[in-house]
Amino acid sequence: MRMLAAIRFQLRNIVESPQFLAAITLAALGIAVVFAEGLLRFWGSDVGSLPSAAIGWMGNYESIYSYLWVYMLGFVIPTLGCMAAGDSFCRDLRSGRYATLATRMGRRTYLASFLFAAFIGCFVYVAGMIAVSQIVELVVFPLNSSIDAFQTGFGSNAASMLKYTDYAAQLPFGALASISPYLLNLAYLAYDAFYISALVVFAAALSLFLPKQPLLVLAFPMAFVIVATQLAPAEWNPLVNLTLSISRAEDLSLAGMFSVPLLALAAGIMLAVVSEFLLKGDLQ
Repeated sequence: MRMLAAIRFQLRNIVESPQFLAAITLAALGIAVVFAEGLLRFWGSDVGSLPSAAIGWMGNYESIYSYLWVYMLGFVIPTLGCMAAGDSFCRDLRSGRYATLATRMGRRTYLASFLFAAFIGCFVYVAGMIAVSQIVELVVFPLNSSIDAFQTGFGSNAASMLKYTDYAAQLPFGALASISPYLLNLAYLAYDAFYISALVVFAAALSLFLPKQPLLVLAFPMAFVIVATQLAPAEWNPLVNLTLSISRAEDLSLAGMFSVPLLALAAGIMLAVVSEFLLKGDLQ
């Protein structure tokens, strides 16, 4: 089977799995909880004082200060992303389909398409969930608001009078805010999806060595974020990099933001290659 056909098959296997649907459901519940928290923050506010949905977005930490969203993005969504797209090998092995699929596709084609599908499937899942979190804000916030140009810190008692575009310009991708704050949010959506998908690719490669320990595989992205948040330098801190936090802009750089996910991708590929030699093709 050709690689593109194998990847399409693997993606269909991911999307049609009960785990993918469960991951969507659980993420939707989490988004609903964070959305409700945002509503409480603005309860009783004058309509004219509301920011746009771009700046009132639950993912805009500098405006909303939602710790629930930080926990969602740093711990819950990576775990659900892995459940949605990272453990399909373990499922194939448990169901007895692996031997048939590896024979039909070729073992190496199966492994390569499995990693490609894990990345693509997780990217689509994470990007879709974060996009939903932005779209639901349009239910209560206006599409555009004149107050956006003058204030940040809507969720606090210490609103800054700096222009949002000038304030956001300190961030990587921050220049996009001068065009539209939605573009800055979109850039962070894509970055977060890339970062989390890279961790899931490593977890997927790890599953080749732990085929009967799916819980360890699922726990890896969250465990990585917890450990790296405590031990890594500020510029490599996952929660700082994943969160749109302008007050931590001095700790952010494109090199720091992309070094960890790129290393995770490279390490995942190396694990898959090493599995060919150490396991001698016997992944069972």
